[in-house]
Amino acid sequence: MPLAATRPTGPEKPAKRRNVISRGRTGCLTCRRRRLRCDEAKPSCNNCKRTNLECEGYAQRIAFRDQTSLVVQRAQSKSSKKARQSDTKGKSDGASHGTRAPTDGVNVDRRGSGTPASSHSADGVLNIIAWNSVDSYATVPRESRSQDVPSDSEESYAHQDDATARSSSSSSPEYIPSPESGVSNASMSLMGAFEFPEDYTYYEYSISRSFASLNRVFQASDILKSEPMSSHVYDAAMALAALNLSTMEVYPRGSMHLRRHAFHHSLKAVQGIRVDLASPRTATGLVRSTDVDTSFSLFATIMLLSNFELQRGCLLSWRSHMRGAASCLAGWYKDIAKKTAGMLMIKSFARMALLLRLYNQDYSVTTSDIMPSKLADWLNMLLRRSTQMQDRLLLLVEEVTLLEIQKRQEPALDEKWTLQSAVLLANLDAWWKDLSASERPEDDLSSGAYLTISSLDPSTGTPSLLRVPSLSFPHSSDPCAAAVNYAAYLCTGMRARTRYVPGLGRLLPPDAEEVALTICRIAAGISPVLFGQAFTYSYGMLPSVVGAYRWSSNTGLREWVKDWLRRYQGSREGIWNVSQTLRILAAMEQAEQAESPSITWQLVTARVVDEEQDPSPDLEETDSSRKRFKLMIRKKTQEGADCTNIITIE
Repeated sequence: MPLAATRPTGPEKPAKRRNVISRGRTGCLTCRRRRLRCDEAKPSCNNCKRTNLECEGYAQRIAFRDQTSLVVQRAQSKSSKKARQSDTKGKSDGASHGTRAPTDGVNVDRRGSGTPASSHSADGVLNIIAWNSVDSYATVPRESRSQDVPSDSEESYAHQDDATARSSSSSSPEYIPSPESGVSNASMSLMGAFEFPEDYTYYEYSISRSFASLNRVFQASDILKSEPMSSHVYDAAMALAALNLSTMEVYPRGSMHLRRHAFHHSLKAVQGIRVDLASPRTATGLVRSTDVDTSFSLFATIMLLSNFELQRGCLLSWRSHMRGAASCLAGWYKDIAKKTAGMLMIKSFARMALLLRLYNQDYSVTTSDIMPSKLADWLNMLLRRSTQMQDRLLLLVEEVTLLEIQKRQEPALDEKWTLQSAVLLANLDAWWKDLSASERPEDDLSSGAYLTISSLDPSTGTPSLLRVPSLSFPHSSDPCAAAVNYAAYLCTGMRARTRYVPGLGRLLPPDAEEVALTICRIAAGISPVLFGQAFTYSYGMLPSVVGAYRWSSNTGLREWVKDWLRRYQGSREGIWNVSQTLRILAAMEQAEQAESPSITWQLVTARVVDEEQDPSPDLEETDSSRKRFKLMIRKKTQEGADCTNIITIE
């Protein structure tokens, strides 16, 4: 019988159509897998709520954007312009307009034939891959992420880095390893990464206790010596070491030479990451036991490159690398924790993620769209139980920062904020009790360090100069860290005790002037240059000194603060930009004088608007002390309205 005879005679029912035509690319992972349109509600979409499914979030699979040709084109244009200028000058003095030879007597072009293009070729072209601030890494699929938190037994590794930090803090950051020293057998695996004669020096510096500024946040000396890793790990380490050494005064003429090496190795590290991420085992997120080495090396390389971008002052690239490291950790933290140095790296990531939040809470990489909330809580727990005092203290700094914003936004809830402040102050008091006597300051009566401020004679009311001795930490193994911790302790307590009352504005504690003076006495005991060198990748003294400036009404003390900030050797102290801070203080002081005595608004937050920066082909970073930038200011008016202004600081 024909098949047509078996069909029913009634009207045909319309075929069911699934809603797949208009589904977008930004929906949650659950709806995308089910091929459904997603309404993108947060924290979970309505489709998942209706069907009682777990909404897997909105993490996107991120692809690389290779902008090499664009950067090379810009570099060639810039180098051609410089060549024409040099040619014009050469006609008058008879000098050649080729690339100048290095001044330290080392021929940097002596390399094997199979290496990448020279980063210091005659035309000055540097092949740098420009990473997009968001589209830098392939996101680990949510299916490969475990919701379980490592057991307490795994946490025992977390304290291995405390002894490292204590031993490294006493070393001088100016130490330069000898290039003539022998290379150990363990270093033979690095021969694929070594290209320049100075690479031996860069590697020795990376694994030495002398790289104390990095070891405060990332225990490179122990991690690099723990076991052989992929060559791109060593490239990233040597890039960071070369960049750090280029800032030291012992290389007054060869700093450009070292910076070229730094950028060359950073390029190789980026290329190595791309190769590993493109492999099938990594792209699927399914890491087998044989691939643990790959995930471990990727994680280490990305964190080293993150610190590389932080030192260059490229904050968006710093955040981008940290997002990549967070994505790796979310999928592979159990495998990473199995390694001898795995917990050292995990705790280093927790510390670096906290620094990123302190710089800008909107840059956080521990949010639920990147990693499970339980994993983020566990990372904070590692810091809370750390024996390093600064780890615990910076968590309290983060708490008081969030509380301070709430106080400014809702001053009518003063009683609520006072109760929360009391809890925070109790935790701060517990931190103080755990601080050893050697980490507490004493009057400095031997070195002669002091600060001079103006004061009023109480009997005559005439102004005079007051010379105040500094405070020092003679019994501490790391005076810089002790000074920063104690000043941050005082600053955090002041911020917790400050109130914001409707109609009255900010109400400082009665001892505000005394605390501000104490912080400045601590800062006066150590040169800002040493703080900049010791905290190249971390928190530093700057926020406490700026806090003293904002609380004090003493004109002499405020002038001393600005003069102290000007004495930094570079433009940065870790996550803070010193040059921008000075210009922000001047701008805010002008605004206060213009609106005084009737200020009609309360400051909520003030954030620098970070902008994309292309790697400089000639390796000359922009002088931030003269470059204009934008500042985003959130205000609360007396009428209760919120407003946001973006001003340009010239």
